[in-house]
Amino acid sequence: EGETRDYLTLLYSATDSFNPYTLKTDVNRQLVKLLYEPLVKLNNEFEPINALAQQVSVNGNTCTVELKKAKMSDGSFLTAEDVVYSFNLAKASSTSYGAQLYGITSAKAQGDSVVFSLSNQDPYCANVLNFPIIKKDSDTKTDSDSVKLPPVGCGRFKLNDTLDGLVLNDGYYGTIKNIKEIRLINAPDIESVEHYNEIGAADIYFTEMSEGNITRKRGS
Repeated sequence: EGETRDYLTLLYSATDSFNPYTLKTDVNRQLVKLLYEPLVKLNNEFEPINALAQQVSVNGNTCTVELKKAKMSDGSFLTAEDVVYSFNLAKASSTSYGAQLYGITSAKAQGDSVVFSLSNQDPYCANVLNFPIIKKDSDTKTDSDSVKLPPVGCGRFKLNDTLDGLVLNDGYYGTIKNIKEIRLINAPDIESVEHYNEIGAADIYFTEMSEGNITRKRGS
């Protein structure tokens, strides 16, 4: 049964944000990687692999990223303006993305490309382009109760209408795997996270090594 089912069960915090630049909990930090894609991803050797980037070119104090033709989960196409908007959020945030982008001073849209200006020549600047891309201004949208809605992304999954599970993003630019749905269990604090992990309620659970914990996985 574990080999044939088309869903996973993961933990999340219902009281935390799905905005990668404002969230607070580690469970949501891991989860949003399924919702938002970066320009590049780093492999196990920390080498950049193109994600939303079609091509990355470094020339002196500039780094130019040509974008793939990718769709957001709302059906709109990814734009260079979305990337610039996300870069500005990332650089201003208190996340690890903000810290690692110190060497990039600004970003500007240029057709279907984004040009990053570097404070110094850096042949490895592509390594820090792994910040999540969200649709411009989508982090400011609210529902009828003035509660902020989750930002729109290009990830393999998107949030369902009730914001308590993930479903496939039909417009995903990459290859769709076997998993079609992510079922979520609310674990708002470390005690509940540990409880659900101990009883095996979640298929996969990651903890930060920096907290002195070992990454643990359960299920398939």
